[in-house]
This record gives sequence, C-alpha cells and structure tokens, in this order.
Amino acid sequence: MYKKLHMLALAILVTACADDDIVIPQQQKVTAPQVGSTFVVARHKMDPSGAKRPDSDAIFNRVVASRGVTFDGRTGVWTVITYRDSIEEATDTTYSYVDGQGHLVISEGDENTHEGPIWFRYPLAIGTVAVDTISYFIVNDKIPQTFRLIGRTEHVADERIDIDGRSIETYKFATTFWMRSTVEGILLDSTSVGTTRWFAPSLGVFVRDSLGAYFFNDDPSPGEFRSVVRYTLK
Repeated sequence: MYKKLHMLALAILVTACADDDIVIPQQQKVTAPQVGSTFVVARHKMDPSGAKRPDSDAIFNRVVASRGVTFDGRTGVWTVITYRDSIEEATDTTYSYVDGQGHLVISEGDENTHEGPIWFRYPLAIGTVAVDTISYFIVNDKIPQTFRLIGRTEHVADERIDIDGRSIETYKFATTFWMRSTVEGILLDSTSVGTTRWFAPSLGVFVRDSLGAYFFNDDPSPGEFRSVVRYTLK
C-alpha cells in the first residue's frame, strides 16, 4: 500500500448523485466522463531532490469503464481502468464519486485491504481542507503490522493547464500524508510525504500528479510525476 502512495485519493462518507453533471455546494460542478473516453498519461520517476531519474519514462492509458454504478455502498460512481503501455495489461482501477458534503471521493489502485476499499476525500470548494485517517493490518516481510495513514488535503487553487493545446480548468490539491507502522504497539517507523494533484472537473479525472520521494520501513520509494498528454472524450 505505502509503496504506491502516488495512487492515493479521497475518503469514506455519504452517497453521491448519479446525474451526468453532479452539482454540489459552492456551485462546483464535476462531470462524470462517458464510458470509452481515453486518457494517455506520461510518467517519470524523481530522485529526492526532485530531479528526473534517467530511463524512468513510461506511458499509461486510462479508459473510462463505467459510470453511474453502485460500488461499496456508494452510488453515482464512475470507474477508470489504467493500462500499462497497452490496453492488454490492466494495472489498477480508480473509483470516483461526489458526496453530499462537497468532496470528490476516490479509491485508487492498491487501496484495498481485507476489509474493503480505502476512500479519501478532496474538497471541491477552494480554501477548504479534508483530513482522513485510515488504520489497518498489513504483513510486511512476514511480520504483521498495524499501519496508520493520515492524509490532510487542501484545495489550494484553481488553475488552468495546457493539455495537447487545450486550456483545461483544474482544481489544485496539496496533500500531506503521515505514515506510521507498529508491531504490538511498538513503533517501527514513521514518515511523511507531500503530493500535489490537479483534477479537471470537466474531464472527471486527475490530469497531473507530483509525489515526493520518501523512505519507509527500510523501503525507499522514488518521487513520481504524471501528466495527461492527450485525451479523447466520448
């Protein structure tokens, strides 16, 4: 789980409306993308200084697989499957919806435990903050551990970014994650990592992500930068 924090996004709470355009407080609007819409994502790794690591470039394809479905008791969910290099090797699925409290709520990739999906929130109103705490058991090197993750996410700005010559409005989120692992109450390790993400409400997906490098449980994880370079909407 902690090896793939760049996949993290949003929290447990209420249900969402199943409309195509979901209107929430503060007049913010998020559009659930049509099934079959595709997004091409370029990725590279970064060292602790933020410099690009050589030979770390990769291309991913994201495909909208469903919308307006019910998942884990939540309604109005749309799903996006990420494929590595081609549409033949699926790597993970993102589940998204908008709750009744003004949050985009997302479960991504490896964010699943034996107790079910893990959800995190991003507040859609600028200047607001969501804090989510997740605790569960993991097994690392055959040692059962209690893993605790706290995420503090703030909607810091609304920015327009360029994607393939098109100017797209985005919501910019800054998140700090605090991680802590214990065995029978004894602290093994703790650390924190920052990430910045840009969500395009008109597209219904994150279009840019930047995660800092970190070291946790004797396991170094490089930073990572992802960006949508082109897309096709259905």
